[in-house]
Amino acid sequence: MKFLNRLVMGLLGILFIAAAVFMMGIYWNLINLAETGLEGMYLFEGHTVTAVASAVLLLLGLVLLLLSLTRSGGSGGRKDNTRSIVQYTETGDIRIALTAVENMVLRVSKQIKGIRDTETRVEYNTQGLLIYVKVRVLPDIEIPGLGSQLQEKVKEYVEEITGTSVAEVKVMVENIVTEQASPRKK
Repeated sequence: MKFLNRLVMGLLGILFIAAAVFMMGIYWNLINLAETGLEGMYLFEGHTVTAVASAVLLLLGLVLLLLSLTRSGGSGGRKDNTRSIVQYTETGDIRIALTAVENMVLRVSKQIKGIRDTETRVEYNTQGLLIYVKVRVLPDIEIPGLGSQLQEKVKEYVEEITGTSVAEVKVMVENIVTEQASPRKK
């Protein structure tokens, strides 16, 4: 959340808390309305509505103030527009974009004989990385062996490079691609 938004939210929180304290003072007759020049507010003295309204204002003010003080601004965690893995270190955060992990998977798949084309998608949850790989393979390739080899190599490489555990590597053989003969010269 941007600084200006957090500042406005914090100021509103403080204003709501101050209003709640003022209303509680009226409810409990702690504020002499005649001395403050607010004689018209005597109708609110001792009324339950005043106590409820001040409690609601107090809660709302506290929530706004707390949200303004968090770095996330209430988004449930630190987020930005890029999907990434965040590793916290003593000297700061290290972010690895999931697109970088996808490119690592593409690199590994190019090194495996029999894979023609690859598409990847990477997700991150509490168990680790979930890597989805769609491949098109050459004919006469043993698909189960190729899939296992791809899973092992991807898992090993990504964990080594990112330092993040890979929960699953799911491989889908989308199609068998035939080699196209090179055009004949005349």
